[in-house]
Amino acid sequence: MTFIILYLQIQVKNVSRLCHAKPIVTVNGRFPGPTIYVREGDRVLVNVTNHAKYNMSIHWYANLYLT
Repeated sequence: MTFIILYLQIQVKNVSRLCHAKPIVTVNGRFPGPTIYVREGDRVLVNVTNHAKYNMSIHWYANLYLT
């Protein structure tokens, strides 16, 4: 069993695509946010700091891969 601590920084950044600037939400400066790898039995502590002007929620997706 492993204990994992994650620090996530939520920010809104302006991104220019096809000559249009648009604000997007980033996690640790990335969009999409980072991939988190854990194994069954691991303990995970997630510390999230929201630097955006408005409230956020994080939606987690889980995929099971048998190896």
